[in-house]
Amino acid sequence: MTGLTGRPRVLLMAVLLALGLIILWQQVLQPRNQAVSELRSRLAVLRGEAETARAAMRSKEALEARKKVAQRRIDEVDQSLKAAAGVAGDLINLEGLAEKHRLRISTVRILTEVKAGEFVRVPVEVSLSGPHQAVAKFLKDLEELPRAPLVDEVKTVPAAPGVSAKLVLGFYLADPAPTGPKPEVKR
Repeated sequence: MTGLTGRPRVLLMAVLLALGLIILWQQVLQPRNQAVSELRSRLAVLRGEAETARAAMRSKEALEARKKVAQRRIDEVDQSLKAAAGVAGDLINLEGLAEKHRLRISTVRILTEVKAGEFVRVPVEVSLSGPHQAVAKFLKDLEELPRAPLVDEVKTVPAAPGVSAKLVLGFYLADPAPTGPKPEVKR
């Protein structure tokens, strides 16, 4: 390099600098860019997996929530079935009383039972229709049933030929699992 001066020296320096940059590119920068590119690809894959996992968690949480709702409904149906078993004879007596008065029962729904001290109150919603006087006699004759219900609600609507009535009757049953202290028996 000592013998070169002027323009040839500048060209030689430019060529050496270019070679150095090419070596730098091949040895350092290109592998680094490939590593960064690979890391970006891996990061994208991990983000996708994380989103899939979050979606699965949301799905699992939704499934758990649906499971709890279903279990609550099963428990409600189970309670209704137990209540229905407790008032089955009473419902048969109601049907007989309605037939006696020539009333037509359209629906019978057992509502949610309520604890009332040592008893369980089982409300039953009954929809019936017939002549007005027959409905009045039916209500009066409820007292004659073996287990007379309390009449909690009466709604009547005029209907041809007579009246349509919706009744809520409360039947009281002994609580199969009373809570609280048991009374002492003195001897």
